[in-house]
Amino acid sequence: MFTRRRLTQHLVKRFSLRTISNDIKPSAELDSVTTCSAVVVGGGIAGCSVLYHLAKAGIDSILCEKSELTSGSTWHAAGLVAAFHPGVNMRFLHHYSIDLYKRLEAETGHPTGFHTPDSIRLIDETRLDEANYQLGKSALYDYHQEWISPEQISELHPLVNLDGVVGGIYNKVDGHIDPSSVTNALASGARQHGGKIFKFTEVFGLQKRNDGKWDVLIRQTQNQTERRIVADMIINCGGLWCANVGKMAGVYVPISHIEHQYLITERIPEVEEFEKSRGKQLPVLRDLVGSYYVRQERDGLLFGPYESQEAMKLVDRWSTSTVSQPPNSFGMELFEEDVDRLTPHIEHSMMRLPCMANAGIRSVVNDGLRMEIL
Repeated sequence: MFTRRRLTQHLVKRFSLRTISNDIKPSAELDSVTTCSAVVVGGGIAGCSVLYHLAKAGIDSILCEKSELTSGSTWHAAGLVAAFHPGVNMRFLHHYSIDLYKRLEAETGHPTGFHTPDSIRLIDETRLDEANYQLGKSALYDYHQEWISPEQISELHPLVNLDGVVGGIYNKVDGHIDPSSVTNALASGARQHGGKIFKFTEVFGLQKRNDGKWDVLIRQTQNQTERRIVADMIINCGGLWCANVGKMAGVYVPISHIEHQYLITERIPEVEEFEKSRGKQLPVLRDLVGSYYVRQERDGLLFGPYESQEAMKLVDRWSTSTVSQPPNSFGMELFEEDVDRLTPHIEHSMMRLPCMANAGIRSVVNDGLRMEIL
């Protein structure tokens, strides 16, 4: 059974799902760069996306990453892609991202691992008003949401126990990506359009000049060589380190760091049989009452909770009066697993997906995420 004892017994293997690509080489020698229009700080999926779009727009841009591309929180992310967002502008961004991922592999020649099995948000009686409101708003956008009945949910996702479910919100274009693959595809696309990428290159100082430009002080971490680049603008894509990047520019970035966990089960025969018979993966499932998401990962399931404010765990040692970021050496590391904290979510998931009750745990991921304090 998927009991607490069972959970502990299966925490034997450190997570290693994403393959980190090392084939993205610097596009030019750093010594040849003295000026540019934009410096992107951070080589995760956000930084590489910004560089890709700047380069496509013809803007002379470089990206500096103190370690390897995808270091920080990109390499182990769950990779969910959704058209839905409660806000207006962010929903347009979600839609654009889906369209981008559809064409990115053909454009760059790099795989993205983009799967589109659709998604279902399960709705109970307490969320009917919210569901109707969101369904009404969706008519304003290109990617519409649909209301589906319990019978339709069962047809699309036959592993779901529908107790207490009155219907669902169905999104046909949702799915998931491999974040590392997408990052490297974006990096490749950026380079194809003239963007420059410098790995193992730390930005350690930002100084505003009298002419409005910036002196960007950089250090190559492998040989400690220091240089200065003059740039028109700085784009902060530092992720876990974004507060420190802001501090160098005299900008306060109000964030805290929290732990976020998800787990991947071992093989589940019902999951394997569904894909074999339907020729596609199970839809991504979001249970708003249990506060978690579940998607297919190979022949098992990936389960991730949205912890309450009371249960979430801040990384206090990164948020003190003297320290506001992880150490520079943190990049491909994970925190120790703390699955007991997820027990209420896991117990609900076993009710909602009975096939999980007898599944073992293949991997547990406990990573560090940044949380904006608004």
